[in-house]
Amino acid sequence: MSRVAPSNERLSTIFASRIPQLSAAAACPLAAYAMTAYGRRRSMLWLTLPAVAGWLCIAFAELLPFNTVHAIYAGRAVTGETPLLFP
Repeated sequence: MSRVAPSNERLSTIFASRIPQLSAAAACPLAAYAMTAYGRRRSMLWLTLPAVAGWLCIAFAELLPFNTVHAIYAGRAVTGETPLLFP
């Protein structure tokens, strides 16, 4: 049985689906520090700003001055980390 290497399109799809999980894992230390230093309420209020920024980046991806795909990836990364940051 021969194995066929996955195409670039499939790798791109796999990578795009993992962006929120990777960014959430990277944001855990930030959330822990914010909760300890500033308290739950204040850190939750401040951490809603990245969520809004990520959704705006996704919504207005075509209007941003750089590549649309990269804008959507950036938006997915930012919105992927915010649900994990809330206790």
